[in-house]
Amino acid sequence: MDNRFIGIMDSGVGGLTVAKYIKENYPLEGIIFIGDTLHNPYGSLSPENIALYAERLKQFLLQQNIKMLIIGCNTISFNTPSSFYEEDIPVIPMSLKIPCLEEMEEVTVLATPATINTHKHKYIIEKQYPNIIIHEIGLPTLAHAIEMGASEREVDAIIKKEVSKHQAQNTEMAFLACTHYPLVLSSLKKYLPKAKFWDPAQATVEYGMQALLKKEAHASSTGQKKFYFTSDVSIAEPLVKNLFGTDANIEEINL
Repeated sequence: MDNRFIGIMDSGVGGLTVAKYIKENYPLEGIIFIGDTLHNPYGSLSPENIALYAERLKQFLLQQNIKMLIIGCNTISFNTPSSFYEEDIPVIPMSLKIPCLEEMEEVTVLATPATINTHKHKYIIEKQYPNIIIHEIGLPTLAHAIEMGASEREVDAIIKKEVSKHQAQNTEMAFLACTHYPLVLSSLKKYLPKAKFWDPAQATVEYGMQALLKKEAHASSTGQKKFYFTSDVSIAEPLVKNLFGTDANIEEINL
């Protein structure tokens, strides 16, 4: 057993959806989460700046003596060099595992521009399903709108504007390639009405938990959750408390 915390890092609040999956399925595991709300959104930054900010988040979590680090952000996962993952503990990026797409004709990848520009999801889908139509839809302002607590109407307008640029109305599977997007799933469903939605949080966490299982490093007693943000916590706090309870430990930190 190992009761050290699991670290989760994100460009903002999106990685809370990954933490939520751990809480619901592995309640004994302690979590230390850090969201870089000061520099959000990452989706329009250069890979060099993404890697720079991500390294600061990683070093903060490593200093907390965590047993595993999950990169709860697709933009960071696909814009950092391989050396970023070379640590003495498992460092787990967001999963690129895809579900069965047999008999499907059209799929859509929903992500930040920085993630779309890597085309990682497209390449993997094409390799397994070369005849499928793939729409890549970058949503440059959606993650930040979620960060700022935008209304459903405002979120709907952002999604409608970007989705309408693509003929994706017949999409059968939509990949939520940004951890913020499950937070506005009801709005996304309005504009991709035929689609099933694939959230990689489960595959990401399960891969990490298998790594801990091999080391016999599952927790046995803690379950404590700590949340850190790099700017005023007043915006993130309602979401954290909604997902993790009103007694959640939330702090602002200066890196």
